[in-house]
Amino acid sequence: MTTLGTLQLSDNLVLDGLENSPAISMSQRRTLTGDLVIQTAPISGGRKLALLSDNHLTLAQVEQIKAMEAAGQPVTLTHHRGTFSVLIVSIEVEPAFDHADPQPGDWYSGRINLIEV
Repeated sequence: MTTLGTLQLSDNLVLDGLENSPAISMSQRRTLTGDLVIQTAPISGGRKLALLSDNHLTLAQVEQIKAMEAAGQPVTLTHHRGTFSVLIVSIEVEPAFDHADPQPGDWYSGRINLIEV
């Protein structure tokens, strides 16, 4: 089951960003004597993730996701690949219909952009 906050979503959403985000952070600086100091640490947050949809989001879900985005509070993402605390950054969707008056059950494709916190 895939959930974003309290909103249940399709299990067919693809979670992108786990494989291509770095596992460690690295910083480097020079000391007063000129020595190079490199520090590394595991990344515990800040990964850019995305939920990708191919006609798996309804208009009602898109509106609820936009409301969570506007609230600006972290929510729990539960996906079959793991459980994450995320902040919804944006949602980019396109309708899968061509009529002028969208209905709550109409389908959308696109992506929900997230940052792990």
